[in-house]
Amino acid sequence: MSLLLRLSVLLSVVAFLTAEAEESPTQVVVAIRYFKEEGVSHSHLDLFDGNGGFLRHLTKDESGQDFDPVFSPDGRSVVYQRTKGKGVEWRMVSVDGSSDRTLKAAPEWHAKTFAEPESFGFPKFVVQSDGEERLETAAKPGDLEYKAASGRFSLVLKDARKEPDPADPEYFPKQAFLRTQGVDGEVLVETLPVFAPKRPAGEEEFWSGPLPSGKVPHEQEANEDHDVFGGGEDGILVLQGSPFWETAPLQVAFLRQHRGSTDGLGLFALDLNTRRLSELAPNGGRIVPLPGMPWFAVMVEQRYLPFNGGSVNCSYLDLWSADMQRIRFGEAKPAICYGASILMGKEKARVISLRGLKPPL
Repeated sequence: MSLLLRLSVLLSVVAFLTAEAEESPTQVVVAIRYFKEEGVSHSHLDLFDGNGGFLRHLTKDESGQDFDPVFSPDGRSVVYQRTKGKGVEWRMVSVDGSSDRTLKAAPEWHAKTFAEPESFGFPKFVVQSDGEERLETAAKPGDLEYKAASGRFSLVLKDARKEPDPADPEYFPKQAFLRTQGVDGEVLVETLPVFAPKRPAGEEEFWSGPLPSGKVPHEQEANEDHDVFGGGEDGILVLQGSPFWETAPLQVAFLRQHRGSTDGLGLFALDLNTRRLSELAPNGGRIVPLPGMPWFAVMVEQRYLPFNGGSVNCSYLDLWSADMQRIRFGEAKPAICYGASILMGKEKARVISLRGLKPPL
């Protein structure tokens, strides 16, 4: 091989590795409050690398609750808020933890950087002739087809009932079917296998994943009126009218399962590459794609975790990669996430910030 050719190959490899590195989150800052068995617990800012590795505590002050952290555009500092008495104050801390100071006001870039990112939510609601407001997926009979932008996949919602319900003739619950280009037939989504991510030792109670049987967990028996991913309160989640998110090699569709007023919503990702489901959140939350990257974030709600002889409701930040590996940014302890910020890329850093629960004053 000539020197010129070897140099060309070397440069190609370096360029590839650089591109790969910039496709992943590089740093994540989380405002997280771990519950204490005694005394008042406080939220602090913790800094992690993009793989979930803990780097350092950025704040340790016990006078208030830290929340809504946002990376600066250059990634060198974090602006956040801290509760102070009956009010809040603006603060800025460097990512190396060397400087933490009060600000008179938020920087000009803060509002733009902290613009709420688009997330997956419910389909549109429509008002029917009887005045009832329903999701459009269950408000009319017949098939509803959602096509992926690539054209390779479709989710088709079909009527689950053979005959209308006389007591509610304008309600048409659905069943979700997956169609794949070049593959004959279609498959009922709720019959697909559920993939359970590996749980670190001692973390079982902090990750309420799929049942050991491999079936999609739900408390209500599936029947013709209530199916696991139907078009009533169960079904698809959409962003700009689509349940799909495709950023190669990531290809997923997002669905939800209504688990009653006590347990809320189970959130799921259907991996279109492997045809299997992953439970993202047991009791609700938000799914936020990272634009241009084969990753998505989930602000997870997790209820009734055992704590101090009782139970507490918790929230966490997770990132999911294209191979559906979950990274949780925080310890396996009962906690509340009061917001997070994700720094992506190196040469041209981008920031996505997510609001969490707001701490009480």
